[in-house]
Amino acid sequence: MNLHTISKRITAIGLSAVLMFSVSGCAKTQTVSATPNAEFDAFLEELFLEEVTDNTLNLHFTLKDPVGYGIEDMEPTLGDLDDRDFSGMEEDWDDLTGTFEELTSFEYNQLDAKQQLTYDVLYHYIEQELSVQDCHYQATVFGQVTGVQSNMPLNMSLYEFYSTDDIEDYLALMDLMDDYFSYCTDYEAYRTAEGYGMSDGAIEDAVEQCEEFLSHTDDNYLITTFDHRIDAMEGLSDTQREAYKDRNRNLVLNTVIPAYQAMIDALNSLKGKSADLGGICNYEGGKDYYEYIVAHKTGSSKTIPEMKKVLEQVLEDSTNVIYDIYANQPQVLLEYYGDENFIVDGLSSPANFLEYYKQEMLTEFPAPPEVEYTISDIDPAIADIVSPAFCVTPCIDDYTHNVIQVNRSENNGGAGALSATYAHEGYPGHLYQMTYFLSTNPYPVRDMLNFLGYSEGWAMYVEMRSYNWITYSNYDSDYVRKLYVAAELQNLAFCCLADIYVNYYGYSLQDLCDYMDELGFNTEAAEGLYDMMIEEPGYYPQYFVGYLEFVELRDYAKSQLGDSFDEIGYHKTILETGPCDFDTLRNQMDTYIESVK
Repeated sequence: MNLHTISKRITAIGLSAVLMFSVSGCAKTQTVSATPNAEFDAFLEELFLEEVTDNTLNLHFTLKDPVGYGIEDMEPTLGDLDDRDFSGMEEDWDDLTGTFEELTSFEYNQLDAKQQLTYDVLYHYIEQELSVQDCHYQATVFGQVTGVQSNMPLNMSLYEFYSTDDIEDYLALMDLMDDYFSYCTDYEAYRTAEGYGMSDGAIEDAVEQCEEFLSHTDDNYLITTFDHRIDAMEGLSDTQREAYKDRNRNLVLNTVIPAYQAMIDALNSLKGKSADLGGICNYEGGKDYYEYIVAHKTGSSKTIPEMKKVLEQVLEDSTNVIYDIYANQPQVLLEYYGDENFIVDGLSSPANFLEYYKQEMLTEFPAPPEVEYTISDIDPAIADIVSPAFCVTPCIDDYTHNVIQVNRSENNGGAGALSATYAHEGYPGHLYQMTYFLSTNPYPVRDMLNFLGYSEGWAMYVEMRSYNWITYSNYDSDYVRKLYVAAELQNLAFCCLADIYVNYYGYSLQDLCDYMDELGFNTEAAEGLYDMMIEEPGYYPQYFVGYLEFVELRDYAKSQLGDSFDEIGYHKTILETGPCDFDTLRNQMDTYIESVK
């Protein structure tokens, strides 16, 4: 069984999200002598082991010591690349249905609270996956942001070497890249034949990314990042280092690079074969699938029209705040806005910001667990293709050791420009949220479920709160804070609305231009935005709607508790619940509220 049914055979789809967007992990399971339902524990353990061994990348990025979980001598794999009968994917749904039936066979009232929470999370997740079993060819694997053409090599560049076995597994996976990418293009050809193919514009964008990868040979980042990791690894002789480097270089030049050229040729051969209908709602079953995408990625149970109403209000409110700032403090808008090198008083480095936030947050958030973290520079070879900073998700059996990578490219501005990013990625953002949850020893299967609405929504929620903790030189800090928050809310609300209008209501490029013009936005970026919407439907809502759900949940808790509302207790409930859908989180919050009343 594979919980990620749609991407069962193309493993990098889920994996890219794990690496680049800091999806949470979980602590190593503990042997328990007696539980309210030991069979349920066994079911969860079996489910986890099936998932984590589905492919080597899943295993490596989840467990530092697989042997500790009884996993030994697993052959390096990127999944079953031999089975190319894509018409037979219905079998995957049968497997998932069987898992759902096994889950629901347990007597809920016989489970303890921790088991019930895991049951609720799994029930929601699997039920939602099963809801789209008639739409499983809607998703491409060559998206502009999440596509395998960019994310697979990027993931490989972040593959840690803990032992020589890891190096050997890595090299074996590199040797599979030609089969892997040909599998992906075969799948895309099948989708095209079924009437779900990529537009010519989307193909051109994917090909351009492939060509960018091919523009580097000897200095390809799969060579340079590998060499850096080998040089940093202890216990290797000079002879061993050079031998590993030679093997990797040969694989990049003679396997991976030719695979990229073949991928370009295969994608180009599909041009002109798609109906090119625009937003996903214009394809058969597309509107239903978009509803699933948004629900799955955001974790929200709101309908699309309900989301649209909330987003329109946020857009209006944030725009009014910006107008107010312009009327009362125009220099803040005219001088500060776009100033990438503005100064944050007393803080000048990533370490300064993280330690400062770690202390300031204690009045609102529970104390963080005792974990270590290091700040490292992103390898210059990949600086142009990664975000300004990101928290690397730790292995679930080694969560006390963490890494935040910072992109010091000139394009990202100075320390001030990244101030909110450090809160988002570090404290009280991803690093804090992940390690806090892991410290509660959740079931490992929770690590197999992606809830970006929760994880990214939380990171944005605390990012917005972090503005209250800092002051800015030469500007009125209150107005700077308001501007920063309002500008971000305005931008994200608009992008979410554009996504909805294109993919749910069927807006054309001209429709989108007219909408932007009506709002007073510059339409120069309309075409690029439109292309992004049709290539990655639901991309923006997955980051913003979760934030709005957290804001709404806080308002709800405050309304219920009144003077009894406690910031630390409220946040502790969210953190201990861990990544999940917002209906489940609301139920957990209701339990907390009743305990306080």
